[in-house]
Amino acid sequence: APVVLDQFNRKRINNPHIFIAGETGAGKTTTLMLIALRARVKGMPVFILAPEKQDEYKRLTSAIGGQFIDIGAGTNDRINIMEIFPVDETSRDKMAYLDDDDTTESYLIRKVSVLSDFFSIHIPNLSSVEKFDLEEAIISTYSKFGITSSNNSLWADKAKTHYKKMPIISDLVKELETKKDTLRLSKAIKLLTKGNGEHFNGETN
Repeated sequence: APVVLDQFNRKRINNPHIFIAGETGAGKTTTLMLIALRARVKGMPVFILAPEKQDEYKRLTSAIGGQFIDIGAGTNDRINIMEIFPVDETSRDKMAYLDDDDTTESYLIRKVSVLSDFFSIHIPNLSSVEKFDLEEAIISTYSKFGITSSNNSLWADKAKTHYKKMPIISDLVKELETKKDTLRLSKAIKLLTKGNGEHFNGETN
């Protein structure tokens, strides 16, 4: 019999996760594509990370006018992980309604937390002191671009029509290289500016 599942019903489901299992050729990828397409038809943004079967997803993405980003060594696609995007007001209002949370936090402070966790994965045996130094360096890097904990500092003009230029990983590396205590951090993070990590070091294109 048909089964209808609302995986976004937070009153019944803690997290909207789905696990698809089946033998080869059973239709797992096709099922996932259908779920993605239906979500897209409803106006929901859809992101698919595809380590395998990229060609199938590339055709689907092209068919619906989406964008296929090739994250690999030697490609020209860039995603600046240090870029800060304010949350869409409409989206934030909806999330506040769902989560019963209407607090407004600093986008910079939230970004610093995310970046700290991201870089911690790439830096072995990161001490609590080093993590503090790393977060201070991140904040200092943003400040040189005129970005502070005030959300209004993200805008380049009073009319709020476009954002200020954002730093990239290389800018953070330069900041870390200014102090002896953070040289180890700078060397570890510098690896993300070359090879397979270079697509995270540059302005988003």
